[in-house]
Amino acid sequence: MNILKSKQTMSVFSKSNTIRIEIYDGGKIDGDKITLTYNGKTLLRGFETSKQRKSIPITLINKKNTFVLSADNVGSISTNTAVIEIFVDGLKIRALTNLKAGENTQIDFYLK
Repeated sequence: MNILKSKQTMSVFSKSNTIRIEIYDGGKIDGDKITLTYNGKTLLRGFETSKQRKSIPITLINKKNTFVLSADNVGSISTNTAVIEIFVDGLKIRALTNLKAGENTQIDFYLK
């Protein structure tokens, strides 16, 4: 599993222009809230992660597409953590955020 820390960027390459992201809390549910943006557009604001997966279909429109996850808070257990599963070209890439309130991490999707 990839660990996504503050101000870190992970790169993902895709042959397809459609991918899917699933986000959930992989540990104890403690009230972590996140905001997600894609190419500067807000997809989710103040979203509280839970055991239930949030599925987000994404269409890659540029050669480089930027997905930013920001920690809105830290729940009752420090730090803000969320599991992100990326489904791309028949593969599943797993990552875990590890952020303090106000920090963000980034995933750049490159369309081949």
